[in-house]
Amino acid sequence: MSFIHWRQQLHIGLALQRFAQRELGTNIAADLGYESVTAFIPMFRRMLETTPARYFGEAASDRK
Repeated sequence: MSFIHWRQQLHIGLALQRFAQRELGTNIAADLGYESVTAFIPMFRRMLETTPARYFGEAASDRK
């Protein structure tokens, strides 16, 4: 596994924890070193094939 891929997986794990705690995407993206949330979301989408909003919207609907 390349360093870049490893770092992206780490960022996804950290972001998922923080999104679950209802933190703002702009804060999460900035803390992970992204210039903006619009720079972070494409990486999130590449790794999980969905956006953060859809990921957590689908997870909430799965619990019903």
